[in-house]
Amino acid sequence: SRLLPAPFVHGGVLHLIATMAGLVPLGLVLERAVGRLPFAAVYLAAGTVAAVTSLWTMPPMSISFGASGAIFGIYGLLLAALVWTVAGGPLEPGPLPLTRAKQIAGGAAVFLLYNLFTDRLDIVSELAGLGIGVAGGLMSFGLLGLFVGPVVIAEALSLWRNSIARPVEPAA
Repeated sequence: SRLLPAPFVHGGVLHLIATMAGLVPLGLVLERAVGRLPFAAVYLAAGTVAAVTSLWTMPPMSISFGASGAIFGIYGLLLAALVWTVAGGPLEPGPLPLTRAKQIAGGAAVFLLYNLFTDRLDIVSELAGLGIGVAGGLMSFGLLGLFVGPVVIAEALSLWRNSIARPVEPAA
């Protein structure tokens, strides 16, 4: 019950300022480029996965909070959008000019430096958020299907063939 609100809780004014410095410039550019739904979905998924990852990787009585995992997810979405743009794919609802992506650098620097020098969330959780952002971006742009689709189809066919070759015996 505490996993979903974790990305919306902050540990003080400085923590909130660093989070907003990382999120606002990025959000203004990226939400217009990819749309509200993929942006919100990646933010929530990355924040939740980062919170779960911190439960697994941090000591039992430690406290973690903040939006860094979710924001790292949004940076992962930015990375996927930049790869998609460089590859020549159109973004809906709008393009992501590389000049606009460069404007994010100042806020990103503040956010990254703050997270580097504080222990609000461990790096494993932040990297999990980043990975969710990249995967979410690749899924929303259709790139993940190019890589994962053939593997999933081949695995499904293999399982189907094996089930035909060796029928399941009824339980006794």
